[in-house]
Amino acid sequence: MGETQDFDALVVEITRGVTRFALGLGPDHGDGRPVLGHYHKVITNDFNDIISLLNHYREKQLGGGAMPSTLAISHAGPQIGDRIIIPGSSFSFTIADIERAFSFDHIVHANDCVALGSALPWLDHADVAGLSSTDRPFSQRPGRYGLMVPSQGLGVGSIIHGGETIQVIDSEGGHANFAPCSDWHADFAASMFARGQVPSYGDVISYPGLEAMYAFIAGKDDDHAPDLRAQEILLYARTEADETCIKAIRYLAEALGGMAGDIALMVGAVDGMFLVSPLVNEVLDIGMGMENSIRQKFEAKNDFGLYMQRIPLYLITHRRASMIGVLRLACRAKRDAALAAA
Repeated sequence: MGETQDFDALVVEITRGVTRFALGLGPDHGDGRPVLGHYHKVITNDFNDIISLLNHYREKQLGGGAMPSTLAISHAGPQIGDRIIIPGSSFSFTIADIERAFSFDHIVHANDCVALGSALPWLDHADVAGLSSTDRPFSQRPGRYGLMVPSQGLGVGSIIHGGETIQVIDSEGGHANFAPCSDWHADFAASMFARGQVPSYGDVISYPGLEAMYAFIAGKDDDHAPDLRAQEILLYARTEADETCIKAIRYLAEALGGMAGDIALMVGAVDGMFLVSPLVNEVLDIGMGMENSIRQKFEAKNDFGLYMQRIPLYLITHRRASMIGVLRLACRAKRDAALAAA
């Protein structure tokens, strides 16, 4: 039995901001992969617990009817003991909570880094792009890769691509202490130290980090600078309406490149680094050589410049890649259960 036998699954992606749902139905068009459909999105903190969250989808999209046999959850946070925590929100849950309320045959869950890495075998060439034209195209080549997911925080992981198998090793590397990669970043970090905060990489390479960088730059020049949110900073930079916004985004791009290089060295990601999130795409959409800012800091590793130049940087551009990844894990879990029962 292959990993893509006919089955139905409820696929859920939980982040601190929003939760997305879809039904995984498959296989699609004879190519062996389930297809995602029946999408729905809600605000995570509008719900008190995982039970009301899942019941909302059942009422809204399934008319109160029976749930699919499989539940697959991608969550933007760690599991601590039995409890899955979504940092930056009040939301947490356990798998036991779900099992007491519903009768799913299989429940599979993974944090977003594991889900994203696990999606690779089911992504097409159009879903993975090189950071620049000099990065060789991604070809599902077996090897060792790194993974960065900057959003409201920073996810970090590594991937061992075995061809037929994918092993994703997640971490909490985004909470490691931030190491400045320029004089400006050192000044920015010093300002956080002065406020009693020890900055992590996630405090810098994220949407909140972009806002903090903008506030630091603007505050040095103007005591009455506007308090801008990340999407406003990106918009004003895209339209070249505010030079301070462009500076903040470039400093974020440089920090992103520096951290990506650190990860590549730490995990031996000689075959490539994946930079995944709408934030990365939005930074690159600004143009103005942002990809060069990332690449230059990525390669600036003292005697290891030539080593770093050989490592390509990739973007996973599919916006629902984590849902695809956890659905693939659910397919494998059902296959393994069927083989064990045979």
